[in-house]
Amino acid sequence: MNTASTRLVRTTAGLTSVMQTARLLTVALIPLVALAAAAGFLFPAVYARNPATIIPALRGQDLVTLLALPALAVALRGAARGSPRGTLVYLGLLGYMGYTYTGAALGYAFAALTPLYILLFSLTIFALGAAIGGIDVKRLAQQVGPGVPRRTVAGFLVSIGLLLAALELGQHGAYLATGVLPAGVAAAGGGAYFVYGLDLGLVLPLTLLGARWLWQRRPWGYLLAGAMLIKAATMGAALLAMNVVSLSAGQPADPAELLSFYTLLTLGGLGLSVWFFRHCAP
Repeated sequence: MNTASTRLVRTTAGLTSVMQTARLLTVALIPLVALAAAAGFLFPAVYARNPATIIPALRGQDLVTLLALPALAVALRGAARGSPRGTLVYLGLLGYMGYTYTGAALGYAFAALTPLYILLFSLTIFALGAAIGGIDVKRLAQQVGPGVPRRTVAGFLVSIGLLLAALELGQHGAYLATGVLPAGVAAAGGGAYFVYGLDLGLVLPLTLLGARWLWQRRPWGYLLAGAMLIKAATMGAALLAMNVVSLSAGQPADPAELLSFYTLLTLGGLGLSVWFFRHCAP
């Protein structure tokens, strides 16, 4: 086999040295995430220095994170053998972990698990960077079938992106008009609120870019759109779980418009993920 053929096989299998780095980082990440999420869900005292009003919500997210870990392990195996479907699911779940532990490292009150949250934040960010750097995006796009619901997915991503911007900027506008803090900010203690920064500064641009590039059939559009569908489904499920656990602990739920948005994220992200990935090579 000549050098060009070897390179092609290695690229197809996702086994470049950069992708191997992503795999190693993720293998290290999975048991540490299990430790952090299980500790938070089973032992609420872990969050004792956070406002009592948000502790049930943090435990709800821990529950979804634990449920997502087996899927991450399976997707990692698929990505390791070069599966386009597995690679996109892997990136989406890794993005969910990155969002979760960026928030934990930067937004949770200083406590015993703070160094672990910082380690998980670092591992997920570098694993994502290495994974994206190890993917042949053009080849990945070529393995997505012509029947992929490109316009439907792009429309969904634009819709949730604009709804996210309207909801969060609307809360800020209401604060400017009334001086009353948004409920989520007040429940978190009224200080810096990392959710707005991550959503408006990172999630929103990636969602809209993914939609635009998918509409234009650009290779990066398939990667971003597939990953953001998984991210939407997992984050929506986490937000719903936060409300369920909060209600069971006697805390009020989020307003109806937010619950509707979370449901749209979960069901729309999950349903379109199934539809989208049916047209990706296994």
